[in-house]
Amino acid sequence: IEDKIIEKNDLINKLIEMRKECLLFTYTTLVETLKIKITDYSEFITSATKFSKEFLKYIDDTSNTLNDDIDALQIKYNLNQTNKYVKSMFADATNDNNNLIEKEKEATKTINNLTDLFTIDSNNIDADTLHNNKIQMLYFNSELHKSIESIKQLYKKMHVFKLLNIGHINEKYFDISKQFDNILQLQENQLTENLNSLKKIGQNISDKKDQFLHALSETLVSSFSFF
Repeated sequence: IEDKIIEKNDLINKLIEMRKECLLFTYTTLVETLKIKITDYSEFITSATKFSKEFLKYIDDTSNTLNDDIDALQIKYNLNQTNKYVKSMFADATNDNNNLIEKEKEATKTINNLTDLFTIDSNNIDADTLHNNKIQMLYFNSELHKSIESIKQLYKKMHVFKLLNIGHINEKYFDISKQFDNILQLQENQLTENLNSLKKIGQNISDKKDQFLHALSETLVSSFSFF
């Protein structure tokens, strides 16, 4: 009986060791896979964060430039009908940027939690700890995926917003150009009116001249007739 117990214990120990080896293999494979994903994710996060900062600066610069142009033109040409850049649009861009920063912080924290689980002492770790660590890594990987998807959506939204902003800016400058067309038309009408007035004045002067010369001629004729 004792021999059977020893034999069973040896078998159990072998099974435990085999389970540990299997878990260690899957654990190591999972770690290597996640390392590659984290590298890609980290590069994307860096790129998205950089774009977000540049995007917000671009929106701020273009809106300020447009508003400054409108202010200057309104003062010089009284273009009161031209509306300024809508501030709520910049507020939306700022909100998206803040959301992306929060998601970037979440993703970075999750990446740190994951990488903390990558390094293990394979000689002194038991199967249950390996299993629990694997479950934690899968959980953190799922959370990281959610954060990355949120960042991707915000990233796409910012790209679309930038295109819409370019269209909006172009529309504003087109409105300004139409205002200039109206000003030029008014100036042309005013010049035409002034030219017509000058022609009338010239005609009046010419008529007065003719009348004067005619009267002078008659006076001279009368004078010669008298003699």
